[in-house]
Amino acid sequence: GEASLAGRKFYDGVFQIANELRTNRGKLETIMQSNGTFLKKEDIDYFVANGMSMGFSLDGVPIAHNQTRPFAGGQPSFDKALETISYYKEVKGRAGVIMVLSKINLPYLIESYRFFASKGIDFQINPILSIGEAANVDFDLGITPEQYLIAMKELFEIWIAEPTQTV
Repeated sequence: GEASLAGRKFYDGVFQIANELRTNRGKLETIMQSNGTFLKKEDIDYFVANGMSMGFSLDGVPIAHNQTRPFAGGQPSFDKALETISYYKEVKGRAGVIMVLSKINLPYLIESYRFFASKGIDFQINPILSIGEAANVDFDLGITPEQYLIAMKELFEIWIAEPTQTV
């Protein structure tokens, strides 16, 4: 589910415990994963003020992301997610993107890399691999280990040639 929907009271408790642990034991980071579509500016300001780092789910450029993560009614969610990420960075929050790599967005990987680089967005890739029991699922978005290897090799070569991005 969407972690940001837990509510302010829940996070007040989280931050209270985190601050106590920091006082007693040293460094402690609070990190949350979100699709970014339900966060309002006041929520972001609250999280940033309390030192919450954020990982946002953004599966690449609009054509790819909107296929993998539409709103419940099927409407595109990319613009709202990007708006949230941009605001988080604007108010000096620590934020990055996790791109879940699937059959849908694999063809857009390099374009997505360049898009993230142009926006100064650090990202990591988590593949959906069709191995083990996942290879037998009817609704399969997974890629093969071979496809993943080829994609990562191509991305690495571009990253070396265009070292403007943190992956």
